[in-house]
Amino acid sequence: MDWLDILGAPTTTLELQVLALHQQLGCDFVDQLIQLMGQRLTKLPDDAAAGYVQAILVGVESATGITLFPLLQAALDLSTQARLEWLLRQEAMVVPGDICLADLLQAAGATAQDYEVQSGETWLTESGWQRLSLVWNGECTLDASRQLQRRSPNPPESPNPPE
Repeated sequence: MDWLDILGAPTTTLELQVLALHQQLGCDFVDQLIQLMGQRLTKLPDDAAAGYVQAILVGVESATGITLFPLLQAALDLSTQARLEWLLRQEAMVVPGDICLADLLQAAGATAQDYEVQSGETWLTESGWQRLSLVWNGECTLDASRQLQRRSPNPPESPNPPE
């Protein structure tokens, strides 16, 4: 008797977590994020790259339980793998928050209407915030009143209409 034929190939907990998250978001978040991170690692300077990779790896694992490091490492060439390991050992860093959030939101399937970056601040709609909260847990400041003003589709009516 061949148990593999009867039970099928074993599925790991990581695979199940990734599949559940992808179904919830309606997109391949992990694959897209790994691709975006690989691109950023080749372009960002060391201090920003260290902050970027640490913020995303820690925030995604905290929110989802999915450890991205082995998946990211497997997608990189040897020199970028070495740089990644060096970046993860850095203590002092600059976190490029707008880049982190944009990549997380893009990978999570957010549309251009779900967020925008202005003057280093990321503005989110309710849909953008929901997607971000599914995939990342980290520090950010919310200002709902400014967000609502900024995202208001119609200007407020004047109490005194023009005559």
